[in-house]
Amino acid sequence: MDTRSRSSSLVLCLIVAGMAQAQSLPDSPVILRSGSWDVHRTQDAMSDASVCTGVYNTRYEIQLGDNALTIGVADRLKSVRLRFDEQPAQAARAATRSEHRNSRIEIEGRDFAEALNSHRLRYEAVTAGDLTVAGDLDLSGIYVAHGNIRAGCAGNPIVMSMPPAPPADKCTPELRQRMADNGIPGANIDQICRD
Repeated sequence: MDTRSRSSSLVLCLIVAGMAQAQSLPDSPVILRSGSWDVHRTQDAMSDASVCTGVYNTRYEIQLGDNALTIGVADRLKSVRLRFDEQPAQAARAATRSEHRNSRIEIEGRDFAEALNSHRLRYEAVTAGDLTVAGDLDLSGIYVAHGNIRAGCAGNPIVMSMPPAPPADKCTPELRQRMADNGIPGANIDQICRD
Protein backbone atom coordinates (compact mmCIF):
# COMPACT_ATOMS: atom_id res chain seq x y z
CA MET A 1 0.00 0.00 0.00
CA ASP A 2 1.55 3.34 -1.02
CA THR A 3 1.63 6.47 1.16
CA ARG A 4 -1.22 8.08 -0.75
CA SER A 5 -3.52 5.05 -0.25
CA ARG A 6 -2.62 4.85 3.44
CA SER A 7 -3.38 8.53 3.99
CA SER A 8 -6.72 8.18 2.12
CA SER A 9 -7.59 5.16 4.29
CA LEU A 10 -6.65 7.07 7.44
CA VAL A 11 -8.83 10.02 6.45
CA LEU A 12 -11.74 7.67 5.73
CA CYS A 13 -11.30 5.96 9.12
CA LEU A 14 -11.24 9.33 10.88
CA ILE A 15 -14.36 10.46 9.05
CA VAL A 16 -16.21 7.24 9.92
CA ALA A 17 -15.03 7.46 13.54
CA GLY A 18 -16.19 11.08 13.68
CA MET A 19 -19.61 10.11 12.35
CA ALA A 20 -19.99 7.51 15.06
CA GLN A 21 -19.36 10.16 17.71
CA ALA A 22 -21.62 12.83 16.25
CA GLN A 23 -25.31 13.05 17.14
CA SER A 24 -27.54 11.84 14.33
CA LEU A 25 -29.71 14.55 12.78
CA PRO A 26 -32.80 12.29 12.52
CA ASP A 27 -32.41 11.39 16.22
CA SER A 28 -31.96 14.99 17.35
CA PRO A 29 -34.70 17.05 19.01
CA VAL A 30 -36.91 19.28 16.87
CA ILE A 31 -36.95 22.79 18.33
CA LEU A 32 -39.29 24.51 15.88
CA ARG A 33 -41.70 23.60 13.09
CA SER A 34 -42.41 26.31 10.56
CA GLY A 35 -44.22 25.49 7.33
CA SER A 36 -42.23 22.82 5.52
CA TRP A 37 -39.24 23.13 7.87
CA ASP A 38 -38.18 21.45 11.12
CA VAL A 39 -35.26 23.00 13.02
CA HIS A 40 -33.13 20.34 14.71
CA ARG A 41 -30.59 20.91 17.46
CA THR A 42 -27.52 18.67 17.57
CA GLN A 43 -24.40 19.01 19.66
CA ASP A 44 -20.89 19.34 18.26
CA ALA A 45 -18.87 16.43 19.68
CA MET A 46 -15.69 18.50 20.04
CA SER A 47 -16.96 21.81 21.39
CA ASP A 48 -20.36 20.83 22.87
CA ALA A 49 -21.79 23.82 21.00
CA SER A 50 -25.33 23.62 19.66
CA VAL A 51 -25.59 23.11 15.91
CA CYS A 52 -28.87 24.22 14.35
CA THR A 53 -30.09 22.71 11.09
CA GLY A 54 -33.36 23.14 9.23
CA VAL A 55 -34.68 20.05 7.44
CA TYR A 56 -37.23 20.20 4.62
CA ASN A 57 -40.25 17.84 5.08
CA THR A 58 -38.09 15.21 6.84
CA ARG A 59 -35.87 15.02 3.73
CA TYR A 60 -32.48 15.13 5.41
CA GLU A 61 -30.67 15.73 2.12
CA ILE A 62 -32.26 19.22 2.02
CA GLN A 63 -30.80 21.34 4.82
CA LEU A 64 -31.04 24.96 5.88
CA GLY A 65 -28.19 26.54 7.79
CA ASP A 66 -27.18 30.00 8.93
CA ASN A 67 -25.71 31.01 5.56
CA ALA A 68 -26.81 28.40 3.03
CA LEU A 69 -29.50 26.06 1.75
CA THR A 70 -28.12 22.76 0.45
CA ILE A 71 -29.80 20.05 -1.62
CA GLY A 72 -28.00 16.72 -1.79
CA VAL A 73 -28.00 14.71 -5.01
CA ALA A 74 -26.81 11.17 -5.74
CA ASP A 75 -23.89 12.12 -8.03
CA ARG A 76 -21.34 14.87 -8.47
CA LEU A 77 -22.71 18.00 -10.13
CA LYS A 78 -21.75 19.62 -13.43
CA SER A 79 -24.29 22.45 -13.59
CA VAL A 80 -27.09 24.06 -11.58
CA ARG A 81 -30.13 26.13 -12.50
CA LEU A 82 -32.53 27.82 -10.04
CA ARG A 83 -35.94 29.46 -10.30
CA PHE A 84 -37.52 31.45 -7.45
CA ASP A 85 -41.31 31.89 -7.27
CA GLU A 86 -42.64 32.77 -10.74
CA GLN A 87 -39.55 34.67 -11.86
CA PRO A 88 -37.78 33.50 -15.01
CA ALA A 89 -35.34 30.65 -14.41
CA GLN A 90 -31.71 31.66 -14.00
CA ALA A 91 -29.25 30.66 -16.68
CA ALA A 92 -27.52 27.37 -15.91
CA ARG A 93 -24.20 27.88 -14.13
CA ALA A 94 -21.27 25.55 -13.70
CA ALA A 95 -21.27 23.75 -10.36
CA THR A 96 -18.76 25.14 -7.89
CA ARG A 97 -15.82 23.00 -6.83
CA SER A 98 -17.56 22.41 -3.49
CA GLU A 99 -20.88 21.43 -5.15
CA HIS A 100 -19.06 18.97 -7.40
CA ARG A 101 -17.01 17.48 -4.56
CA ASN A 102 -19.90 17.26 -2.05
CA SER A 103 -22.64 16.17 -4.52
CA ARG A 104 -25.04 18.89 -3.46
CA ILE A 105 -26.51 22.16 -4.69
CA GLU A 106 -25.22 24.94 -2.43
CA ILE A 107 -27.41 28.04 -2.45
CA GLU A 108 -25.47 30.90 -0.88
CA GLY A 109 -25.04 34.67 -1.06
CA ARG A 110 -27.59 36.56 -3.15
CA ASP A 111 -29.44 33.37 -4.11
CA PHE A 112 -29.73 32.40 -0.44
CA ALA A 113 -31.23 35.81 0.39
CA GLU A 114 -33.66 35.30 -2.51
CA ALA A 115 -34.64 31.86 -1.15
CA LEU A 116 -35.40 33.32 2.29
CA ASN A 117 -37.80 35.80 0.70
CA SER A 118 -39.48 33.37 -1.71
CA HIS A 119 -42.37 30.93 -1.45
CA ARG A 120 -41.16 28.42 -4.02
CA LEU A 121 -37.85 27.17 -5.38
CA ARG A 122 -37.45 25.00 -8.43
CA TYR A 123 -34.04 23.55 -9.17
CA GLU A 124 -32.42 21.56 -11.90
CA ALA A 125 -28.95 20.07 -11.83
CA VAL A 126 -26.95 18.02 -14.32
CA THR A 127 -24.74 15.37 -12.76
CA ALA A 128 -21.35 14.07 -13.84
CA GLY A 129 -23.20 11.08 -15.30
CA ASP A 130 -25.29 13.49 -17.45
CA LEU A 131 -28.49 12.81 -15.51
CA THR A 132 -30.87 15.69 -14.83
CA VAL A 133 -32.11 16.01 -11.25
CA ALA A 134 -34.97 18.44 -10.70
CA GLY A 135 -37.17 19.40 -7.80
CA ASP A 136 -39.72 21.86 -6.51
CA LEU A 137 -39.58 23.09 -2.89
CA ASP A 138 -42.34 24.83 -0.96
CA LEU A 139 -40.39 27.46 0.98
CA SER A 140 -43.28 28.24 3.35
CA GLY A 141 -41.85 28.87 6.79
CA ILE A 142 -38.21 29.16 5.69
CA TYR A 143 -37.85 32.75 6.93
CA VAL A 144 -39.04 31.90 10.46
CA ALA A 145 -36.96 28.68 10.54
CA HIS A 146 -33.87 30.65 9.48
CA GLY A 147 -34.50 33.24 12.20
CA ASN A 148 -34.57 30.45 14.79
CA ILE A 149 -31.34 28.97 13.41
CA ARG A 150 -29.62 32.38 13.59
CA ALA A 151 -30.82 32.71 17.21
CA GLY A 152 -29.04 29.44 18.09
CA CYS A 153 -32.17 27.22 17.82
CA ALA A 154 -33.74 29.01 20.72
CA GLY A 155 -36.45 27.12 22.57
CA ASN A 156 -37.20 23.79 24.12
CA PRO A 157 -37.61 20.61 22.09
CA ILE A 158 -41.10 19.90 20.85
CA VAL A 159 -42.28 17.12 23.16
CA MET A 160 -45.20 15.80 21.16
CA SER A 161 -44.13 14.84 17.71
CA MET A 162 -46.60 16.21 15.24
CA PRO A 163 -46.64 14.83 11.72
CA PRO A 164 -45.46 17.18 8.99
CA ALA A 165 -48.17 19.16 7.27
CA PRO A 166 -49.84 17.16 4.51
CA PRO A 167 -48.71 18.03 1.01
CA ALA A 168 -50.78 20.62 -0.84
CA ASP A 169 -51.39 18.05 -3.56
CA LYS A 170 -51.65 14.29 -4.08
CA CYS A 171 -47.90 13.67 -4.60
CA THR A 172 -45.19 13.24 -2.03
CA PRO A 173 -41.87 15.05 -2.61
CA GLU A 174 -40.29 11.64 -3.29
CA LEU A 175 -42.85 10.84 -5.98
CA ARG A 176 -42.36 14.26 -7.55
CA GLN A 177 -38.58 13.66 -7.58
CA ARG A 178 -38.98 10.23 -9.19
CA MET A 179 -41.19 11.70 -11.92
CA ALA A 180 -38.67 14.51 -12.50
CA ASP A 181 -35.81 11.98 -12.60
CA ASN A 182 -37.73 10.12 -15.32
CA GLY A 183 -37.89 13.24 -17.48
CA ILE A 184 -41.46 14.36 -16.83
CA PRO A 185 -41.57 18.18 -17.16
CA GLY A 186 -42.39 20.16 -13.99
CA ALA A 187 -45.64 21.56 -15.45
CA ASN A 188 -46.85 18.02 -16.20
CA ILE A 189 -45.90 16.86 -12.70
CA ASP A 190 -47.89 19.76 -11.21
CA GLN A 191 -50.93 18.82 -13.30
CA ILE A 192 -50.67 15.12 -12.40
CA CYS A 193 -50.41 15.93 -8.69
CA ARG A 194 -53.29 18.41 -8.68
CA ASP A 195 -55.80 16.22 -10.55
